[in-house]
Amino acid sequence: MNGFEAGLAFAYQWGSAGLELAVVAAGYAALLAVAVALVNVLFRRWLSAGQLGLLWGLVLVRLMLPIAPESSLSLQNLSRAVPAVEAATPPAVSASAAVLDTLDPPSYSAEWQPPTPSLAEQAGDLFLALLPLVWLAGAVAVVCWTMIVNWRFSRRARRTPVCRDERLLRLWAGCCRQAGVGSSIGVLQFDGVEQPAVMGLFRPRLLLPSTATDLDDEQLRMVMLHELAHVRRCDIAVNWLLVVVRAAHWWNPIYWLAAARFVSLREQACDAFVLQRLDSSSSRGYSELLLLLAERGPSGGRWRVMLPVSILGFLSSFFRRRAVRNRLRALRTAGRVRGPWQTVAGALTIALAAGAGLTDAKVPAPPAESTDWLPAATVDRAAWPVVERETGPDETRVYVIDKVLERIAADGGTLEYAWMQIEPLVGNLLRWQSNLNTVPFNTSGPNPTFTDFVATVSDRPRDRYTFEGGQLTVRAPREVHEELAGNLAAWEQAGLGQISVWCRFISGLPTSVAPELGLTWRYHNATSQAVGEPELIADSHNTTPVVRASAVVNDYFPVAVATLDSAKTKRLVDAAESNRRTNVLYAPKITLFSGQRAHLNDYSQTPFVVGVREVTPGVQEPNIVVVDDGTKVAMRATHTADRSRVRLAARVELSHIGEVRTAALTLGAEMGAIQLPRVRRCSIDVASEVKSGDSVLIGCMSSYEDKRFMYVLLTVQDVTEAARAAK
Repeated sequence: MNGFEAGLAFAYQWGSAGLELAVVAAGYAALLAVAVALVNVLFRRWLSAGQLGLLWGLVLVRLMLPIAPESSLSLQNLSRAVPAVEAATPPAVSASAAVLDTLDPPSYSAEWQPPTPSLAEQAGDLFLALLPLVWLAGAVAVVCWTMIVNWRFSRRARRTPVCRDERLLRLWAGCCRQAGVGSSIGVLQFDGVEQPAVMGLFRPRLLLPSTATDLDDEQLRMVMLHELAHVRRCDIAVNWLLVVVRAAHWWNPIYWLAAARFVSLREQACDAFVLQRLDSSSSRGYSELLLLLAERGPSGGRWRVMLPVSILGFLSSFFRRRAVRNRLRALRTAGRVRGPWQTVAGALTIALAAGAGLTDAKVPAPPAESTDWLPAATVDRAAWPVVERETGPDETRVYVIDKVLERIAADGGTLEYAWMQIEPLVGNLLRWQSNLNTVPFNTSGPNPTFTDFVATVSDRPRDRYTFEGGQLTVRAPREVHEELAGNLAAWEQAGLGQISVWCRFISGLPTSVAPELGLTWRYHNATSQAVGEPELIADSHNTTPVVRASAVVNDYFPVAVATLDSAKTKRLVDAAESNRRTNVLYAPKITLFSGQRAHLNDYSQTPFVVGVREVTPGVQEPNIVVVDDGTKVAMRATHTADRSRVRLAARVELSHIGEVRTAALTLGAEMGAIQLPRVRRCSIDVASEVKSGDSVLIGCMSSYEDKRFMYVLLTVQDVTEAARAAK
């Protein structure tokens, strides 16, 4: 992957995360916007323009909060859907053991012909795939455009000399004292603006167009007081914050509505600030001043804190005329002095809106489940058993390995050298397959350290086998003997060659890839079902009832298997890695000697207390099971006699812990609970002879809820032949 592709992947990752958060915040802000709009309609007469503007400001704040503290007063509680009650299908119950495995019906070959998506579906998928990049590009464009234009405007303003007009400076100093603002704010006569404005976040300055000197002193005082109101409200900093919100929500109509209402009400609040510091007869003169300035330029009927990228500057004159009309209408009540109760009511309304709109719904705790049919049981916690790994009894067997040593020596070396090669393999097999199982992972005393464990088992294999006169005597459990016998048979057939197996898991692979590669699938219909006819329990001659029960859920799912040569394998992997919607997980490469078995495990283990059982009269103990959740792959690679091919046998096991129900019971004097997990398992066995570099591709359902296929790609490489070819 080159630098451009890496940068594109990084941008797509951040764009996806940012767009997801923005959409979540937009949904929550929409609920608050509806509530604020209702307040505007119902209580506008009793709330001031500043209070209404704060309500719309809460909507803008909510747009930047995809996650907020939980509260029972949140508006999200109104939109929470009542969960539908689904009728559960009763599972099939059988009195025999439930086996979940793959059946082997008569196999047949078929060409996979997936449905070809239509042009509309392809266009929709492409549009959804490009959305994160489009959103990120828009956000970057908003920020960059704002910074560049503001920098150019500020550079022009810095080149303008400070105003020396005594009339303007005298009026400005008087307005600063009247508004309670320091007189350190400079005045610039700047032709870059058509309306009076204020600019500068840290060093604000008043910008007056050259035509401002045509106004009389009273009109100039109104203009200056309005701009000082913006300074008192810190609206310059607020405008920069609006740029950040717009960068994330430039696509969102909720933002444009909230920003338009916020700015309009902010201007009305500044108008009210001016009229409250002038006499009551100035309202008419102020209205005439608004109309006069509205005719002078396209920036129109509102004064704004100078930020070169105006929030509504690109809209049509219709909205500018509407803004002027709203400001003139608001002047009728702008100078009215509101009573204390109106101020308190407005503050409470804003606080309630903030508490309801800036919080998330509080997720209720799931109710404790209890069952009436489960009887109480007394459990002695001190009598909990030590869980140990199960192992079978040791058996002693004798293996004649003359032919094994001769076959290994035929590749180079003596019989003694051949024994030196296989002796470590025999010792490792006995150590990790036999001795490990006899060491419990939990004891009543302190847990043993790893050093103690190694010292305990390192010398045991030599006590378990002897080699004399071509005979190998081994003492081990039956399972270890079966594994050792298989290894010896493979070594006798093809020698002690090495084979590497690469395992890759592919999910989200497009259906169009298989036909393009020309794969020939072999399909199987797998199912899980009870095996055998249930037998009745023999009559019990004891007063204690004998109980035997089991349950099974029959599930049917397809399994597809194909063999790929090295060229198709490369094309498949390249297609999967180049598709951004496909995930490829690389497992560690495993190198085996011919005939050996290896395991790849990606799962977690969860213990469940599924019940109690009586050990002795009056003493019960918990029944603990450890459930696997994940994927297991077991494989064995064996050379054919002529070493031209490799026989690969693999088993893929999938397990998933679904719903976990609980039931209450009494544990001594305390209340406890047992867990009733629902576990789904399936197993897929496949065997095939392939050449070095070829692969076996297995397709199956990754879970019962997910209808997409997960692919397991097993690629075989003959290490021994590759080393010989390199020489």
